[in-house]
Amino acid sequence: MDVKILNLLFEYSNSGRLVDGRFIENFVSIILDKEKLNNYVKDIAFEPFNSQEKNSIAGYNYARKKIVIFYERLDSYINGKRVNDAYIPEKEKIFYKNIEICQMLLHELEHANQSKIIDQDNTLESDILKLIGVGKSREIIETRLKNSGISNNIINIILDNKDKVYYKYYDFAPHERLAEIKSHESIVEIISPIKNFIPCIYNLENVLILKSKMKGYTLNKELISPTIYYLKNQGEENNLNKFLWYDKDEHKCLLLSKKLYKKERRIKLGLPIDRFEHFNLNCNLEKAVRRL
Repeated sequence: MDVKILNLLFEYSNSGRLVDGRFIENFVSIILDKEKLNNYVKDIAFEPFNSQEKNSIAGYNYARKKIVIFYERLDSYINGKRVNDAYIPEKEKIFYKNIEICQMLLHELEHANQSKIIDQDNTLESDILKLIGVGKSREIIETRLKNSGISNNIINIILDNKDKVYYKYYDFAPHERLAEIKSHESIVEIISPIKNFIPCIYNLENVLILKSKMKGYTLNKELISPTIYYLKNQGEENNLNKFLWYDKDEHKCLLLSKKLYKKERRIKLGLPIDRFEHFNLNCNLEKAVRRL
């Protein structure tokens, strides 16, 4: 996979070309084959602006099994200036712009993969995803509520509340944190064979991995679990009680989580971490930033 993507990136970047429709179709096709996601992505659609997708250039539509590219935003993004541009030397800028679009596509493709995880895996990640209320998990929640004898009107209210929580607490959402972390990790994996030729891009992507991991862990200067915070706001506290790592007492919850799962897994899934672990994560981020 990495070789095919690198060849595609070199084909475009070395000739001064930025991502276009052909690039996106080829890139997505490579990822679908590698991750076996063809049952979850049936089409790529190019559509104009969509206000529901915040500032994204792309989105994943589970119901239609489509990766949607908002071409107006894509054009604006490619031609605009961004904060991270200051870290990238001129000779790497076109390559990095193309890398950025790849990362955003990988983020959306990870949402497709999350539906696959829900369908096929019996893991902590799949159990958390089932409670969220987007994509495949929405169907699971609706079925669960109907089987509990809850009326359709109340079910609609519950699902509407989940949508509102999603937009309000986006930075704490476990599925979004996972998609962002995994997509940047995939970029690092892709460019690792040529990291000595593009050190600024490689170092920046490692910074962005750490930033993605830290996202949601502090609220009003207090250390929290982003996943617990998000699911409580979605009204899923009763279902949180089903997890072996969870306890209403924050200290007990931390101890249980540390006993069951290693630090890296807890961070990715947004489970509790202690102050020392958070301090080390922040120190690693500061060191990574100094390499830029």
